[in-house]
Amino acid sequence: MAKLYIRWVLTCLVAAWAAGGAFAAAVSYQTTADWGAGFTGQITIRNDSDLPVSGWALEFQFEGEINKVWDAEILEHGDRRYVIGSAGWNSLIPPGRSVSFGFAGEPGNLQQVPRGFLLSQSLGEPAPPTPKPPTTPTDPDEPDPPPSGPPDQFVVSIIQNSQWDGGFTANLKVSNNSTQPLNGWNVRLRMDPVITALWSASLTRDDEAYQIKNESWNGSIPPGDSVEIGFSGNGSLRGSTVSDCALNGQACSVVVETRVAAPGQPGVPAGVEVIAIGGDIDATQMTIPQGESRFPLELRSGATPTLEAATNNPTVLDVRVEGSELVVTGKRGGRAGIRVKDSGGTAVRFIGMRVREANGDLPGFPDYVSLASVSEDTPSHLDFWGGFGEGRKNTRVDARYIYINGGPFFGWDTWGSGSGTRVINYIRNSRIYGQMPFFVFYNIPEGSESFQVDLEHVQTQSYLRGYFENMMLFLDLINEQSPDDLVGVVLEPDFLGYMAQNAGGPARTLFAATSAAYDAGALTSEDPKFDNTIKGFVEAVNYLINKRCPQCYFGWQLNLWASPPGGFTTKVPANGIIRKTDDVGVAQGRPLIYQEAKAITQYYLDAGIMSHGADFLSIDKYGLDAVGYQGQAARDPAGSIWFWNADHWTNYLTFVRAMHDASKLPILLWQLPVGRINSTREENPYSDTGVFPDLANTHQRFEDSAPVYFLGDVFETEGARLKHFGTNEGRDPKVTVNGSRVEWQSHMKEAAEAGVTMILFGPGVGASTGNVGTPPTDDYWWIVKAQKYYENPQPLIK
Repeated sequence: MAKLYIRWVLTCLVAAWAAGGAFAAAVSYQTTADWGAGFTGQITIRNDSDLPVSGWALEFQFEGEINKVWDAEILEHGDRRYVIGSAGWNSLIPPGRSVSFGFAGEPGNLQQVPRGFLLSQSLGEPAPPTPKPPTTPTDPDEPDPPPSGPPDQFVVSIIQNSQWDGGFTANLKVSNNSTQPLNGWNVRLRMDPVITALWSASLTRDDEAYQIKNESWNGSIPPGDSVEIGFSGNGSLRGSTVSDCALNGQACSVVVETRVAAPGQPGVPAGVEVIAIGGDIDATQMTIPQGESRFPLELRSGATPTLEAATNNPTVLDVRVEGSELVVTGKRGGRAGIRVKDSGGTAVRFIGMRVREANGDLPGFPDYVSLASVSEDTPSHLDFWGGFGEGRKNTRVDARYIYINGGPFFGWDTWGSGSGTRVINYIRNSRIYGQMPFFVFYNIPEGSESFQVDLEHVQTQSYLRGYFENMMLFLDLINEQSPDDLVGVVLEPDFLGYMAQNAGGPARTLFAATSAAYDAGALTSEDPKFDNTIKGFVEAVNYLINKRCPQCYFGWQLNLWASPPGGFTTKVPANGIIRKTDDVGVAQGRPLIYQEAKAITQYYLDAGIMSHGADFLSIDKYGLDAVGYQGQAARDPAGSIWFWNADHWTNYLTFVRAMHDASKLPILLWQLPVGRINSTREENPYSDTGVFPDLANTHQRFEDSAPVYFLGDVFETEGARLKHFGTNEGRDPKVTVNGSRVEWQSHMKEAAEAGVTMILFGPGVGASTGNVGTPPTDDYWWIVKAQKYYENPQPLIK
């Protein structure tokens, strides 16, 4: 089967011009799907300047035909030149922030991707930086007084989203919790840090107080809604005093949260100080024995409000507040997040807790098939994880993962405030929620990704030298932030799959400039000498991780499509090895799938992926939901490539079992889509109706069947969909049909029997259905299913 998609394709720095001079930006392009006749792509614009970019337009050259755009609009097109403008609601790009838009075009099999980017900004008023149309303009100089009522009807939240030595950026959110609209707002408050820049509002300072007023387009706040603006400052929000909050002249509540970590100032919201062992108020995680532990609680202001505590993992610990003490009772070894806040919402603190095993050992990997989710360090994602709730409204997961990508020269370590803060922040922010951080280290591709590009990079001495220097930085950051706690690393998706599919020979016969590891100082003469082959490169990577980061839990990712032309042991259908049973039936097809999967795995094993203590193998499905890849899959799932029925998913576990049998290593299922099959009958605790709405099969709201198979569901369907999803040639007792109602029970036991120890769910591209956010685009269905699974998790099978 041909490779169906590529990820990070092109990154370039752009010098763009507008009134007032130049601003710096980075534009990156990725092909999110390519099926020959057509493709989908995504362009991301990151503002690297100190000022906001407003009313942006992006010009570029492209020989193909773009026929659909989302989150933007085509302003001009002609002579192989496109000009794309914002969608209005995303026209403002604050400093250090990004916007993305997607498009579909033809033909596929792209040889030349969009290039020659030129970014410009308009001279007019910026559009609102929220995904809503502008409301009726109001006069910012004459706001209406707020409706009468208690101060907590109007809450000002200050949420730090990045920090560096001497400075920070943050959002200020004005929330209207009353029953009346707020027409015009003027926030006055005192705070220790100095505000240096502010966007989407006006700023004045007098008598050591700041006044922040709405712009003409964001002055009206309906009941239950909010408006958010951004600002940067000198100093730190951590532990600072924000006081004397007034909204339109009347007292208001103010909440300060430093929810994103930074060197020296971990992601600890200000307001509540949990005094950890040794008096450490900046801890992101504490470690306790089983049994009861007590910690004093203190507010820096000296106030003594009524505090309450909650945890996202009540199977590991219980937590409560007694007077001015936090009481934590460890019940079993594991990890949990704890939230302490006051009943008025004016102080909050998150902290992670490790509970030792009964013998005193630190907790390791869970003893059940664990769940993980993709997640960025955005306020929306962090707010999602911090929303601990009862029962199926909880937000517990065991781990979360993120890409560490972009190549060794202009990649992940240069993003944000640089110096590797992407890794630093992610580890700290994972720990405060009791989550294991997983990283997808994906830096053999830098711009385009293909067999030729990846091979060229590993055969270029200077590139591999930069690669090993970059990996050393990555491992050093892990050691600095997590010296004694597990950190997961999934290595180089697709790289060895390209070699298996296209190289025509084993990895030991393919040249790679492995000696660059010694030039980079990653390896010395005292270390083993690794061959200048791809196998030697793989072994050198494993050796370096095992030597430099023993707490790293690492493994390489395999691909379903890694068969060479004609297959290793059997001919692979055009729609993939998993669909082999469509042609020859389950009884004949599954043994063929098993043998081909075992041969694919053997190619990887012969390439050295198990050397030097590798912990697991990983396998994905496809980065885009089934209907996101092929729109017609919604009405004709049997004719689709990726909208699998239960027989196909059991074929997938047959592939996984072959990997496990060949390697004897645990298997991690990675980047499984989160879209569901419509007409679910799962009860929705987030809606008064108790019903989950159908996914619209539009951008970020596409159907797939992955979580339905593994987590189980009941759904209604008819016609071609009923025939396809009710198919059960394999006589699976967990698949039943009753009229139009189809039930797939959870297949986590079958996954465990195939060697699976963790399933990492999440969208692989920006257009995919999302399971994290406030709200997530799947309407909380996946997280509800995850909490239901935790009621009776599947034990590992050893």
